Amino acid sequence: MLSQRWRVRLTNILLLGYGLFSVSCVDATLSSYVPDLLEADGIQIKDDWAGFGWIEAHYSLQRHQQGFKGTAHWRANLRGRIPEAANEDVEIPLDVAQSFLKTLARTSLREGKYKPKIDHTDDYPSISIEFEVKEEIVKIFTESQGEGNIPWGVTIRGKTFVVGSDIPARALKELEPYLKRTVLQKLLEQK
Repeated sequence: MLSQRWRVRLTNILLLGYGLFSVSCVDATLSSYVPDLLEADGIQIKDDWAGFGWIEAHYSLQRHQQGFKGTAHWRANLRGRIPEAANEDVEIPLDVAQSFLKTLARTSLREGKYKPKIDHTDDYPSISIEFEVKEEIVKIFTESQGEGNIPWGVTIRGKTFVVGSDIPARALKELEPYLKRTVLQKLLEQK
């Protein structure tokens, strides 16, 4: 018969083992891998599309005291026309940028190979958000079709993770009013 002391130890060992097992099976959030995400120094966004032509919308933003500032570069070529291009300065206020980063920090990740959802032709999105955090690059990306572009992928320190939600798409929508998409729309409407 085990003594009381050994039964307690054995129970603790079993509970500890179960706890470690359960932690490894549960999805983690982006903030658990990148705790300093809210301190990002730079954000690069690429929101591209190909189908009957192609569209590129690239944003390069750096942290400043009042938020993130940088440039946007758009290029478009639809229906075989001569490619059109435009550049603009963009600025995202600090409170909006922080809300965007907090939303992304809640993104659940599970380690695995990214495979985009593609179920039709002539509609190929390619979206990525890269963060520069303490000299480390974190990339969230998708080539998935459909509402919310699910699934998304994430690379951190050479590992790939899969995101099974639309949280990155919802985070990008928070930035919409500041990304000057009207410039892109004018490019698309030019004859």
